[in-house]
Amino acid sequence: MSTERIKKVYKEKFKGSMILVNDYQMGDMTYITLLAAKNKDDFENGIIQNDPINIRIVIDKGLEGYTLEFLSNSILTKPNNEYLAFSSKKVSARGIKKETTFKKVEQRIINTFNNLEKTILELLENEQAHKDHVELYERMVK
Repeated sequence: MSTERIKKVYKEKFKGSMILVNDYQMGDMTYITLLAAKNKDDFENGIIQNDPINIRIVIDKGLEGYTLEFLSNSILTKPNNEYLAFSSKKVSARGIKKETTFKKVEQRIINTFNNLEKTILELLENEQAHKDHVELYERMVK
């Protein structure tokens, strides 16, 4: 299993953003975090958890193939009411519970990248992006 193609596709699609891939050999698991930020300076107060994209992915290698799970799949938007700092919008993402080939897992993740791009473009077009994140989102999809 190599996540190089996943990283390459993300970096080509979202040139002004980061993707973090952590491989854990002991459990044959890979954790992927998608970010809007290009570097640490883009995080509010320098804290990675302040990135407006909240998409966390786990690839698990089983005995007969791979499974795919999305731990989270949303991005921050303007608040729905005056008492909130932010609201969020789901990004369409489908996991795979039955073990399958890595190629199918890889394609499902790439489909999620396309859904993320579509969601960001909709937020920008409908002026639903939070004012603090407009620049990051625009840089991602330019």
